[in-house]
Amino acid sequence: TMTLIPIVSIVETVVSKGYKGLHWGILTKDMALASVNDPIANGGLLHALVGTILMVGGALIISFPIGVLTALYLTEIRGRLARPIKFLVQAMSGVPSIVAGLFILSAILYPITKQNSAFLGSLSLAILMIPTVARTSEEVLNLIPSDLREAGVALGGTQWRTVAMIVVPAAKSGLLTAVILGVARIA
Repeated sequence: TMTLIPIVSIVETVVSKGYKGLHWGILTKDMALASVNDPIANGGLLHALVGTILMVGGALIISFPIGVLTALYLTEIRGRLARPIKFLVQAMSGVPSIVAGLFILSAILYPITKQNSAFLGSLSLAILMIPTVARTSEEVLNLIPSDLREAGVALGGTQWRTVAMIVVPAAKSGLLTAVILGVARIA
């Protein structure tokens, strides 16, 4: 119960000081025609919602294939680069969001594009999502019984055909969980 006191206090403060800004058009209007001196009921959150959806969607498109392919490499191939890749994934898990943003700013924005865009925001979010998706996908793929892999190879399938036709479909719901955890990491 003691932990609820700060949460209730924060919610009460936000509601008591911000209720005047709530109106019916808050989700359907943007701030294009609103200025600082306009009444608080002018404008809305549409621009912020669309920007968030674009950046998170772009980050998902970038991070999901990279994370799942990394997990497949670590669980199925186990090549000589598996240890360095696993170390890199674990090291990337601790990267603060400000560092990811500053990396994209200094490596891409200033020297190359010189323009802000949702794509660059998606890149910095993808840096944060890739380790979570890769680690979760790796754990999910490790839960798939090796009997399924052996059965696929015994039926004449190659290693990659077995992975594509048996292992990945068996891990489908777990891979969806990896995506959800990746999005939760950036939230």
